[in-house]
Amino acid sequence: MTGDEFTELVTQHRRMLLAYARQLAGRERAEDVVQTALMRAWRQARGDLVVLVPVPWLRRIVHNAAMDALNRDRARTTVPLLDTDRARDDVAQAVETADELHRALAAIAALPAAQRDVLIAQAVHGVPVGGGAARMLLYRARRTVRAAA
Repeated sequence: MTGDEFTELVTQHRRMLLAYARQLAGRERAEDVVQTALMRAWRQARGDLVVLVPVPWLRRIVHNAAMDALNRDRARTTVPLLDTDRARDDVAQAVETADELHRALAAIAALPAAQRDVLIAQAVHGVPVGGGAARMLLYRARRTVRAAA
């Protein structure tokens, strides 16, 4: 393809290519995409290349140039890094809390049945603890669980 033939091809199809580039890459990038695509097309057409159907050929080159531009923009986008110290502290806190919970549940399971029943009735179900013996059982159950956790 000669330079004159290429110039005529560009003159005929530039508006269509620009519209296509706008669809793919947006208004602000369309002109740059078309310029890049036409440079690529010229490099390919300089030899003995014969393009029988130029519109699909040019559209494919514009498409590839638009995708390259979008990928470059995406690669430049910065993502804030994770605050690793805080994340580490959060994980450590979660592990510590899980360990405390596990120890507390194990201590509750190990309580004598009377202490466990009073503790669960008061803490889980909200049943008020009445007389002295029940209060003593609740006190002993809480003390045992606190010591274990």
